[in-house]
Amino acid sequence: PECYYVADGGALLWSCNWKKNELFGNIYKKYIRKCKELLVNTVVFDGYQMSTKDGTHHSRSGKIFQTVEIRDDNPCLSDQNEFLTNYTNKQLFVTLCEKLKEQGFEVVLCPCDANTTIVKAALEKENEAVTGLADDTDVLHLHLSLVYFTYHNTNIYIT
Repeated sequence: PECYYVADGGALLWSCNWKKNELFGNIYKKYIRKCKELLVNTVVFDGYQMSTKDGTHHSRSGKIFQTVEIRDDNPCLSDQNEFLTNYTNKQLFVTLCEKLKEQGFEVVLCPCDANTTIVKAALEKENEAVTGLADDTDVLHLHLSLVYFTYHNTNIYIT
């Protein structure tokens, strides 16, 4: 049977490698190829908007790297790791959503955290096999909870 694939956009960001001075247009192409290879149907991104997690995000990054203007013909002035540790760059890089939409992928941009939206997207495919592609244990816990509550005929509400 065919399977519907829902990918965590945060995990996707780390799934392709790029080097310093690579053009953003080429970087975007790597992500598009990766989504096609993984047979992704829907990508769910965190919105990276202001939230109570901002202090944690900034403290985890350790260093602050310059914020860059993201355009297809601009080079990325840092390597991938440095670029993605700058929270503002990560917010701006969500322009990848538009590139994916242009290629026919469904893209969901959540206001804050994507975990529950990934599970909701899977639930909406009632009679289809669904695979969630994520590297976040929270997503796994949500899926396991759904299996438990479904098995025990308990109502589930995800908001």
